[in-house]
Amino acid sequence: LVKTLESHPRSTSYGTEQEFFSAHSRWSDSVRTLRRELQLLNKTEGQGDWREGLEDLVGILEGKQDIISKVCSEGEGATGWREAIAVWGIWVRPDFKRQDLPDTLALINDTLPIDGSYADEAAQAALVSQQLKRFLHNSARQNPWLGAHIADLMENMDMTVYDTPIMDDDEEYEDETNVPADALTLRDILIMDYAEQILHADPGSWQIEFDYLAACGDVGKARLGAVLSRLAVDVEDDNAVDRSKEISVLLDTRDDRMDEEVIEEEKSLARLTGMQRVQKLVEVCKDYALWEEMETLCRVVARLLIQRRRYGDAIAYSIYAKDFKTVSRISDLLLEEYIVRGRDEFIELVNTVPDVSDVLLDSPTFHLGGMSSLAMTSFRNRLAFLERYAAFHKDFRDGKKKDAASGLMNMLNSDLVPKWWWGVILIDAAGLCNEDEMWFEESDAYDLLRHVEEIYIRADQGCAPDYL
Repeated sequence: LVKTLESHPRSTSYGTEQEFFSAHSRWSDSVRTLRRELQLLNKTEGQGDWREGLEDLVGILEGKQDIISKVCSEGEGATGWREAIAVWGIWVRPDFKRQDLPDTLALINDTLPIDGSYADEAAQAALVSQQLKRFLHNSARQNPWLGAHIADLMENMDMTVYDTPIMDDDEEYEDETNVPADALTLRDILIMDYAEQILHADPGSWQIEFDYLAACGDVGKARLGAVLSRLAVDVEDDNAVDRSKEISVLLDTRDDRMDEEVIEEEKSLARLTGMQRVQKLVEVCKDYALWEEMETLCRVVARLLIQRRRYGDAIAYSIYAKDFKTVSRISDLLLEEYIVRGRDEFIELVNTVPDVSDVLLDSPTFHLGGMSSLAMTSFRNRLAFLERYAAFHKDFRDGKKKDAASGLMNMLNSDLVPKWWWGVILIDAAGLCNEDEMWFEESDAYDLLRHVEEIYIRADQGCAPDYL
């Protein structure tokens, strides 16, 4: 028996198939000789497990399918059909080829069935049967990371599967982007499904999900935009929590294998504070040309900043969103801050307003156009008025009365002052007129009186709300 096993020919040892088959035929003759010798043994010799085991060994060498099926299904460590398919080409069919796998598996399954309740077994059976869709689906059922990355590898090897996945009777795939199913490859479906699971498992891993979705073409980009619109944003830096330790524990328990670079990236994302997170989202939108989503995000952020009286940042994000009405509204809110909270608070708030030119150059969407010259001129003028009005109050507070008077008249004569704010400006001018020294030129005094006269005349005509 040992001699027969040692002399078993290997196809890699021969230059041609014919040489191997000839050697295998001669070896088969030695197996038949071994069988005859076994039969010549006295029936009383080798009784029990020893004789039965020897019979099975010789049966395997003879390529008897029933013996192989029995050995592969019984005993400790038996793996059923998988073990049988692995040895089929060694003992049963020495001419076994790859294309013979599906039919051979069907033959083996008559006695060694597949247990489809185990995803790994179902996936392996589908791969042997060359059922690629079923193989990918069951791989994803076993491990979503595995299914997604195998599908990606297959597509890179020009083994693209364009059909929708094969699902079990109690499963259903829904495409939330309203893209026809026939436009999706199975690779895209599995990668997007895995990306969604990343976010559900850990909301702090949204950028990792974005990278996967971005790899799925236009369909993935549409899904990325939908996910982005559902992400919660916060502008509070003080309330941010360092979740890096929590993320570390989560990564340690994941089924998929991640390299150290990816792990560190997720930890850094977990440490992002409110506005840092917002900036990262804006960068993601810019990287993937999600301009509409970026404008929506910036509008939401601007609204949150307004609620927290962070008017300077709110103006910047409103400009990013091309929302010039909100810029004008913020200008009005800043003037209301002056009325409610006083001069010093107003000056401090206006000092936070960024330079408009810098904001426009920094705006990710500025190069796309869509900003009318009229709208830009309007909000530029509103912000220029705030800057000059704050400078006037600063000069007045610091005792630079002459500069304050000159600045006030320059504002009125440049038409930057909204008419409904004229009354407040004239009251500010009155504060300079109560001084022992006259800070206005004679022509300035006439200009002030002209504005007072216009207010009275327009008020008598029923237009008081426009001026007061």
